[in-house]
Amino acid sequence: MNKTIRFLLFLVLLVICFYLGRNIDLDPTELNERLNHYPLVVSSVVFILLYVGVTFFVWFAAKDVFRIASALVYGPYLSALLVYLGEMGNALVLFNLSRRLGQDYVIHKLGIKEEEINKNKEDKGFLGTFTLRINPLVPYRLQDLGAGLSTISFKKYMSAIIPASAPRILFFQYVIAGVGMSIFKDLEFAMQYMMDHEEILLFGMIYFLFVILFTIYYFFRKSVKKKSAVSA
Repeated sequence: MNKTIRFLLFLVLLVICFYLGRNIDLDPTELNERLNHYPLVVSSVVFILLYVGVTFFVWFAAKDVFRIASALVYGPYLSALLVYLGEMGNALVLFNLSRRLGQDYVIHKLGIKEEEINKNKEDKGFLGTFTLRINPLVPYRLQDLGAGLSTISFKKYMSAIIPASAPRILFFQYVIAGVGMSIFKDLEFAMQYMMDHEEILLFGMIYFLFVILFTIYYFFRKSVKKKSAVSA
């Protein structure tokens, strides 16, 4: 019963976050003005706290607003660092929230035994988590929540997303710093900007090639291991 109650509480919280995300509007211009009122060190700390706090409750558009505002205020490199720290903070909060409120219920319903959980914690999870994290199509929020419901340990999860998140965040912050809000409103302008800046285009090509090759490697390795297990 306690597992069910915790899981229902978890679902209620998700519904509240969904509702807030659909009904709260954030203005990047106003956020820019507020951040510019503070010294750099103070505004950086304020930004990280706001990023973790606001994007935890507001899932739709909030992250984009903060990324645009930070890129315009701090530039590509510092904004990438601040967004990165904010995402790590979000991962910590969402993973543990999901783990404490929902994992027991999911494990109970799926009939997963304790020895299977311990085995998964030791042997599995890193490469799969890393592969998902570098994929630009996978939302961070859903991955953080899903990982909390899975059997991967928090230590292994963080060890995978810490290196995997950096290039993805840096690439998008670099582009946003150049094109501003046009990245979400005028894709042709954003693409033209990338074509005019060879270093961004090269970085993007290398990054996406790495994503493709690593994903292929992950599924190939998984297939080989499955065949070996069946043969054994």
